[in-house]
Amino acid sequence: MKTFVETLDVTFSMYSRIPMPQVESNNKNMRFALACFPLVGAVVAAVLWGIFRLTQLAALSPLFFAAAAVAIPVLVTGGIHLDGYCDTCDALAAHGNLEKRLQILKDPHVGAFGAVYTGVLLLLQLGAWQQIFLKPHFLLAALSGFVLSRAFAALAVLHIPKREGSGLAAAFADPAAKGPSTAILLIFVIAATAVSILDGWPGLAVPVAALLVFLCMRRMSVRQFGGMSGDLAGFSVSVCEVLSLLLAAILGALL
Repeated sequence: MKTFVETLDVTFSMYSRIPMPQVESNNKNMRFALACFPLVGAVVAAVLWGIFRLTQLAALSPLFFAAAAVAIPVLVTGGIHLDGYCDTCDALAAHGNLEKRLQILKDPHVGAFGAVYTGVLLLLQLGAWQQIFLKPHFLLAALSGFVLSRAFAALAVLHIPKREGSGLAAAFADPAAKGPSTAILLIFVIAATAVSILDGWPGLAVPVAALLVFLCMRRMSVRQFGGMSGDLAGFSVSVCEVLSLLLAAILGALL
């Protein structure tokens, strides 16, 4: 039980800004840290659902809810995944060789392309959340994306070859119990899929999209960067989340 609590501490301390007791990381409590990663998404989803209900009860505007819904994941996670998304966009836009892309990926400064594409991502989220508030027929499917994105990102870190010096990705993947962690992550995928289809079978589009993002990441990370890294995992989470929101918004409008 103590090890499990320490594992949660390590996971939430790294991937969220939720106050947690300070625990020293070691091979024992890091074995299932990646397997617990989707729980951070579950917390984000629960907070978003609560804000949705409060906004409805208070009869606040759809735009108010949408703005809050965009801000909440950033506030809960500290923007760690957006940072990876921004760095990856800068590197992909460089159109240089592998060495140049890796150099840009490691650069802590934000480039023009990273800023532009991050702005596009946030605008798409804002529009999607406003549409979802107006027609919340696939709200659960949208929220399931926050769990699916992290489950598939963790699977990517575990199973996609990592480039040398991949930093945070290797730090979490190397001590991981690969087989049991994979099984736990697949349980999260199944559970999130079940939640997404509570809105109806069209909600299955969200987990399918999450799977496609995983497959695309496998191809892109190896071809463009020589392997998986923490920044690419953050890119995967961000892209998967916005796709989930867009699909839920479009399905809610059409069906």
